[in-house]
Amino acid sequence: PDLPGFGQSPPEGLPSFQRMADALEAWLAREELEGVEAVGHSLGGQMVLELARRGLLGRSVALCPGGYWAGWERAHVVSLL
Repeated sequence: PDLPGFGQSPPEGLPSFQRMADALEAWLAREELEGVEAVGHSLGGQMVLELARRGLLGRSVALCPGGYWAGWERAHVVSLL
């Protein structure tokens, strides 16, 4: 899928995770792909977790999901980078 502000899709306001997740949800609906199995890495992993939380995916795997930058998670991520 071509998310807003990437590839051929124009941005829809300021880029945000919420806008990208909403766009991916709409794409899944258009393509009649609700309930598919999904794997994502980094930002894609975070997206998979969000769409699974919304009940839109079947079995899901998130590899190194990004976006967890609060509390102890920040120190852990910084130590890895």
